Amino acid sequence: MDSNTLQVARYHEERAKGKPIPLVGVSDAHGCERDPYRSTWIDLGWFYTIVFSPTLDLTDLVESVKDLYSIAVEAMPGECVCAYGPFRLVKYALFLLREVMPQPDELCVEEGRLMLRHLARDTSASQPLHALAGRTAALLERYWG
Repeated sequence: MDSNTLQVARYHEERAKGKPIPLVGVSDAHGCERDPYRSTWIDLGWFYTIVFSPTLDLTDLVESVKDLYSIAVEAMPGECVCAYGPFRLVKYALFLLREVMPQPDELCVEEGRLMLRHLARDTSASQPLHALAGRTAALLERYWG
């Protein structure tokens, strides 16, 4: 996408001039429809921000972005993940995306499917959904303490 390429080029140009620029990716998806040609969800998870913050409190998240502890990620289906920001954060994020985050993502997909069934009034989804409650949070707590 030209707009993304131009934004990245501008970021690098300004950083070369010594300007500290906090980064955020475009995290608001506008669709959750299936792409019939790719069999993937449209928009969801394609562009997002990773913030390295001590907590998930809004104050800490905002401060972490301001302190340049965030990166922007572009993850188009079937393509290489591109991350933008300071080298050490990009390197760490790529490691996390490859080695750590697939596990919680898989748990979320399973829960999400059950939630959709539950919303469609499938009464057989309720019990397994309750059984999975807290599983993703527990895994993340084990990872990050």
